[in-house]
Amino acid sequence: MRILLYQKGEKALSKSGIGRAMKHQIRALTEAGVDFTTNEKDYYDIVHINTVDFGARSMANKARREGKKVVYHAHSTEEDFRNSFIFSNQLSPLFKKHIISSYELGDYILTPTPYSKRILEGYGITKPIFDVSNGIDLNKFQPDSRKIKAFREFFNLSDTQKVVISVGLYFERKGLPDFMEVAKELPEVTFIWFGHTPLASVTSKVRDAIKNKPDNVILPGYIKGDVIEGLMLLQTFSSSLHMKKPKVLLCLKHWPQNAKLLSVISASMIHGS
Repeated sequence: MRILLYQKGEKALSKSGIGRAMKHQIRALTEAGVDFTTNEKDYYDIVHINTVDFGARSMANKARREGKKVVYHAHSTEEDFRNSFIFSNQLSPLFKKHIISSYELGDYILTPTPYSKRILEGYGITKPIFDVSNGIDLNKFQPDSRKIKAFREFFNLSDTQKVVISVGLYFERKGLPDFMEVAKELPEVTFIWFGHTPLASVTSKVRDAIKNKPDNVILPGYIKGDVIEGLMLLQTFSSSLHMKKPKVLLCLKHWPQNAKLLSVISASMIHGS
């Protein structure tokens, strides 16, 4: 049995969650000893598709005509599409119809979380849906003082400076405006948002939030390697103010004063838009 990993568009998606998922799939199949290819001209039995562009749909239809099985990885939902780009809310009903018809081309559907599985089931999709995490490489997050030092030196932070981080594109639904509001309430804390989106494509609320960001917020863009890994090893607080999937991650042993920060972020979740 050979798997075709449909990889068109991988370079454009390399900094996104979908792009990382594609890399993880290659590594997973390699470590499991499963025969696979990324060349569409090679023989294959099953095609694994991660995107919903017209090229991906064409690949799914071609595979079905040839009697091959299709695994569709559902990374997108209408709920996540909303509050992302300019006009995303107006286009979201059409986007929903498009992704449903795309996912229905699969014999099996994979999706990263139980949350997205429930959303997709709510769309009335009839194909089997399984939630499988995109995963992370745990080896990159083993204690390493060199990486921690690289992070501290990159941002010129003292050993005692408290830091709150978030990682994601500049999307309203990711909680960027609320991240800025929380930072204003805690000027003694350094807030760092990793990721980037061209401002011409984001909503006015996000543009205004970035334009009026407080001085204790750092926007370094997309960073990889020792700096970001060192942050993950060191961080005292990681926040995700996602409008649809709010969660807060605490590491209390490094920061006894987390109560104040948690109360401010909780209030933002409850009262934020």
